[in-house]
Amino acid sequence: MKQDGTHPKDRERQALFYIFAGYKYLGDRIEHFYDFEGRMIRPEAFQVVDLTSGSRELAELALQLRMRNYRRSVCEPGRTKQAIGG
Repeated sequence: MKQDGTHPKDRERQALFYIFAGYKYLGDRIEHFYDFEGRMIRPEAFQVVDLTSGSRELAELALQLRMRNYRRSVCEPGRTKQAIGG
């Protein structure tokens, strides 16, 4: 979070880094999934990085948590839960 300059109230980005930091296999590959200079997710990493099914699911969870606010802001009222897969 320090390298990214994550704001203390940015809970979604904190969740992303927490998941990646908590699992060494993903933490060692964070730069494949996250562009620190542009401060954005690299979705193409799922095609490039070889992941086990468990690590893929954790990475997908982290990315979904990070995208939560974005999806919420573009959804119609009352459809947010459906739009984020809930």
